[in-house]
Amino acid sequence: MTIDFYYAPPSPFCRSVLLTAKAIGLDLNMKLVDINNGENMKPEFIAINPQHCVPTLVDGDLKLWERRHVSLTCRPTRT
Repeated sequence: MTIDFYYAPPSPFCRSVLLTAKAIGLDLNMKLVDINNGENMKPEFIAINPQHCVPTLVDGDLKLWERRHVSLTCRPTRT
C-alpha cells in the first residue's frame, strides 16, 4: 500500500516530514497541493483534511495533518 503525502514545497513543516521519510528510507506518493491557487480549499482536499493545511499524510484509512504526528507515524516501530 502506498502512503500519500500532500505537501507544498515552501512549507518548512512539509520539509521536516520529507527529511524524516528520507532518513528512514520511506517512499511517499507525493501529491503537490498548490495552496496559492486554493487547492487546499477544494472539497476533495477538505474531505481528507478538514483543517485544509499541509502536510497531510494518508495511509489507508489513517489521515494525519499535524506535522509532529506525521513525522512520528513515518518512523519505524521498535521490536
